[in-house]
Amino acid sequence: MVGTPIGLQAASPLAAISTVYDITPSTLTLVGGGRRGFGAGLYGNGRYGKSEVAAADNIAQWSLDNFGRYLVAVHSQDGRLFSWDPANPTVIAAPVANAPVDNTLVVTTD
Repeated sequence: MVGTPIGLQAASPLAAISTVYDITPSTLTLVGGGRRGFGAGLYGNGRYGKSEVAAADNIAQWSLDNFGRYLVAVHSQDGRLFSWDPANPTVIAAPVANAPVDNTLVVTTD
């Protein structure tokens, strides 16, 4: 599973051929924001050595883990816990029922 600021892609280990699936939840809620300043845009933009990320910016990122065979993910802007079953690779990731909805990351343990 690979997370980008706007989506999720995954390859099912059960497939005979390496196929990448777009499993981005259709109900994913994103807001504006992100990096600004040096290193965030085209070469030469921003001030060298100066971070210009405003406190109000919410830099989007995914937190990914596995729960048994299921892959679980939380998008930092959306906050919901999503699950994906590689046994059904064409089915997109779905919110986990009765899970908290204001998450910033996911970590699973034994």
